Amino acid sequence: MTDVRVMAGTDRRRDRWRRWLAETAGFARAMADRSEQRRLERIYLLSDTHNWLGEQTRYLNMGYWRNPAGTLDEASAELARLVGQHAELGPGLRVVSVGAGYGEENLLWRQEFGVTDGVGVEISSHQRHAATERAAELGLGEDVTFTAGTAAELPLPDASCDRVISLESALHFPSRREFFAEAARVLAPGGRIVLADIILKESVYRRLRRLPLRHRVFPDGLFAPGTLAEALRQDGFEDVTVTVITEGVFEPFARYVARRRRSTEYRRIHPALRLVYSPPAARTLGRYCDYVIAVAERREDAGDSAR
Repeated sequence: MTDVRVMAGTDRRRDRWRRWLAETAGFARAMADRSEQRRLERIYLLSDTHNWLGEQTRYLNMGYWRNPAGTLDEASAELARLVGQHAELGPGLRVVSVGAGYGEENLLWRQEFGVTDGVGVEISSHQRHAATERAAELGLGEDVTFTAGTAAELPLPDASCDRVISLESALHFPSRREFFAEAARVLAPGGRIVLADIILKESVYRRLRRLPLRHRVFPDGLFAPGTLAEALRQDGFEDVTVTVITEGVFEPFARYVARRRRSTEYRRIHPALRLVYSPPAARTLGRYCDYVIAVAERREDAGDSAR
């Protein structure tokens, strides 16, 4: 007699394989698509929450692990909380999150910091619509809104906001420098840009900057803590601080993934993405990269230089 549980498990495995094959085909089509918008939409669908390790939330970041034994949901919320503290968020500020994804951090900043004028800029229509629905479900749709846009073309007037935040999204932007210039344009004088970002360690940067073709390989430049701070100064900011929080990110994330390898959530992830999220991959990032929170204030004359 056939065990019903075995049959159900086989069906689930078949469903997963069908989805993985469809996602692989979708990724191949995305890479061949000449439209950047369609290409990014398809790639972001591949990295949807069914291919991530969150359990109850839709955060898409590696988290900040004050509690190494906690969940990714808790660590991701803690990272959003830490960024909010560095940004000194509070009532009366207009706060723009660039690369907002599903908007979880925007909602946390509304609930815990009292930000009642929050804007999430997101290129993915799927993530943007999901974030809008979530805000409405929580009764926060008037305080937190989501709009289409890119880091290089923010859909905001000059000097119209108080904070521009990128929470683990700047590494996906085609150009951080274009983003910095746009942030300087839309920020009011004295407004702040805040980034939670993954960049090179200084020692790795010193080795790579000697590469003869580095400008072709890295047209936007190489970023380590020192060069990131200098780029922000050149692009219209002052009072720059770069805080390294590497020890609270990569290794705890690697240990968390190792604990979850037998979970249902882990088994549903596309095999190629499991390699990206794997403990060895996270530890390799920690060996060569730093996780930083950078904060800078817009200079009084930055608007003219940004334009």
